[in-house]
Amino acid sequence: MPNFVGKKYEDIIADPQYGSLFTFSYKESYSNVYEKGIVTDQSLDRSTKVLEGTKIELTVSMGI
Repeated sequence: MPNFVGKKYEDIIADPQYGSLFTFSYKESYSNVYEKGIVTDQSLDRSTKVLEGTKIELTVSMGI
């Protein structure tokens, strides 16, 4: 399981490798640490082993 925190949400969902392995959903939250569009959290820890097609919820910053 990759670590998506700190990466641009648009880059993640546009990557065909990730698109073939995972199903993404997202929620938005305000952050004073990450700029708008950056993933601040993910539903599964990066050390988790997952099967193809696993749904992952990404929390995406709306900025400050």
